[in-house]
Amino acid sequence: MSIHGRLLTVLTFIVYLFTGLATLLPVLWLMLGAWMGVPVVLSKYVAGIGSCLLIVAAYVTLFERRTGAVFATIGLLATAPFWVIEPIKALRMEAGSVANWTILLAYIVVAGLCAFRLRREFSIGRGGVGLRGRRAVVSVSAVLLVCLVGAGQWQHVKSERHSCRYVLPSGYVGWVVIHFDHPGAPPIQLKDKELLFEIPERGVLYTSSQQEYGEARDHYFYKLSDGRFRELPETGWGKGGMVWDGSSGTMEKPGVPDDHTEQFFIGTEQQEKAIQSLPNTWDGVVPGDLRGKLH
Repeated sequence: MSIHGRLLTVLTFIVYLFTGLATLLPVLWLMLGAWMGVPVVLSKYVAGIGSCLLIVAAYVTLFERRTGAVFATIGLLATAPFWVIEPIKALRMEAGSVANWTILLAYIVVAGLCAFRLRREFSIGRGGVGLRGRRAVVSVSAVLLVCLVGAGQWQHVKSERHSCRYVLPSGYVGWVVIHFDHPGAPPIQLKDKELLFEIPERGVLYTSSQQEYGEARDHYFYKLSDGRFRELPETGWGKGGMVWDGSSGTMEKPGVPDDHTEQFFIGTEQQEKAIQSLPNTWDGVVPGDLRGKLH
């Protein structure tokens, strides 16, 4: 094969591989929410499979470009429902969204590059790179894969934190606010490898402990009158969840220490929506039991 043909094959490999990775990694990130109960639409799964086919197409191209082109065509079509239809739906609701326009236009450019390569593959004919070239590409890819896995593992360990167990008064409904780094307050105890947060009746807890950041699976419980515990589900919309709107942040005021807080809402989905009609202070977070005010 001529040098031009080899360069063409390598270029095709790069286009397919880049497209597969660029469309797969964001989908994998979004699908992590499924572990926390967030609903995942079917188009995400289909797009993920399509991205994997594009990556496969990149390596098949090293051996036989037309077969690689077939894989790439199927993969590109599979990614379209998520990377084209979803941004268009979002733009219909918010036409000025820069993020959705960027996603859509970037996909069109990448898809155009793929389409151009597909046309070239079938017009030029079958072919690939030599054995030495395939070995070089696979070796470099293997090194990059090891580096990515190592970096991912390092990031996972770095971002790991203790799981938290939040224990609330039986039947509590409303905002819960936790203040960290509060001098004189008791520290949070570590029991069975979980940080134990015992929320008082008024929904506000002060602790001298520092807030931990990172990824972990937390648990929420009502403490019943007989001493037993009932776990509260944390799900996506429409699935009977009882934990909503979790967030954390730091309030800065001149002359006083920074206030590091975490807050979340406990109640049904209907009760969470009902708080929008209540008089709000502190950006809508009003700690305290609201059972008598929400229906």
